[in-house]
Amino acid sequence: TVQVTEGGINSTSCSIPITFNPLPTVTAGTDFTITCANNVGGLTIGELPEAGFDYLWTSDMGTVGLSNALIANPITNPSTTTTYKVKKTNQTTGCWVTDELTVTVDKSIPVANAGADFTKTCMTNISGTQVGIDGVSGVSYSWSPSAGLSSATIANPIANPNSTTTYTLTATKDSTGCTTTDTVVVTVDKSTVFSDAGVDFTKT
Repeated sequence: TVQVTEGGINSTSCSIPITFNPLPTVTAGTDFTITCANNVGGLTIGELPEAGFDYLWTSDMGTVGLSNALIANPITNPSTTTTYKVKKTNQTTGCWVTDELTVTVDKSIPVANAGADFTKTCMTNISGTQVGIDGVSGVSYSWSPSAGLSSATIANPIANPNSTTTYTLTATKDSTGCTTTDTVVVTVDKSTVFSDAGVDFTKT
């Protein structure tokens, strides 16, 4: 009801209906992380589509990483950490609401250092020598082949093969599953040396 008074004497009033349109509700989904081992192909975000509403997804990178920016539940698979915002609009009333989620991308790789190539002879590195470098916490190590190694699962084993061998070190970051490799060549040179003292003879 609206009432208007003029000069404190004359007044009039009237009633008009006022309709309050409720805001819609929307959920962008739950934050998640993409690594080399988890959610590799991305995930579906958003909600089940609701009739009578429009959806629009955006981010600081536009629509990069989204399978479709105009549906309720696209698949997102960005290459870098991205925060997505969804806007849901009632087609009849024009009322809208937003929500957002963050997709963290962690594909950091560890360092793999197999060390320097070396040669094993009858005189040098007779019992082999250490390869690799000191290990880092949170990183797993695997060597291939394992023959001739004191351990195939540490960062810096002793390598003492019987023949020339190329060892490959694979380092895996435990938190992301991301891997990297490096190689080292151990050359084994124990070639036989021939000597000739000459022909026997007799001194008279």
